[in-house]
Amino acid sequence: LKSYKLTRRFNIKDVTGFTSISGVLSMIVSKLLGLELYVLNIEPHSGYMLDFNIWKSNSISYKFLNYFENKLYKHGDYISVPTENAYYEKKVENSNLHYVPTAIEFDDFTFSQVHRDQLRKLYGVKEHETLILYLGKFNGIYFDINTSIDIFQSIAQKNPSVKFLIISPNDLNELKHAVEKRVIV
Repeated sequence: LKSYKLTRRFNIKDVTGFTSISGVLSMIVSKLLGLELYVLNIEPHSGYMLDFNIWKSNSISYKFLNYFENKLYKHGDYISVPTENAYYEKKVENSNLHYVPTAIEFDDFTFSQVHRDQLRKLYGVKEHETLILYLGKFNGIYFDINTSIDIFQSIAQKNPSVKFLIISPNDLNELKHAVEKRVIV
């Protein structure tokens, strides 16, 4: 009741969620308070959890999130998705769906043996070695640099043919220090 009064007092007309999970919470608020619903950058997180074998298709977590993700596509007043694939897959369900590119497109990354061989030579990665690319930042909502390097070291110790390529906006000296203190390269 207090939230309802605040929305009227301050003339609040909409609620915005970012990604699927906050989008679900925003949808509940929008329904309860009669507000328009905007969800930005929605992705199928329930599907990701299945793909990574974290959830099973019969788990309550999967069923709950998947159910509400589908509701978001159908009931949002403005829904943006970060990939063309998601846009064309879900466009039928909601004419308020918009494509706002913030992720890679599969067609931009087609496999090329020539490019693979060039990059492996450039970075000194042998044919029998596995290269794991870490593309992202550390700290904040992600693991800190030291924890991440500990994880990488643990993987490398269990499988010496694994090499890591780290591309990060974090401070290069801090990253070098974390790697050098563990003597992994």
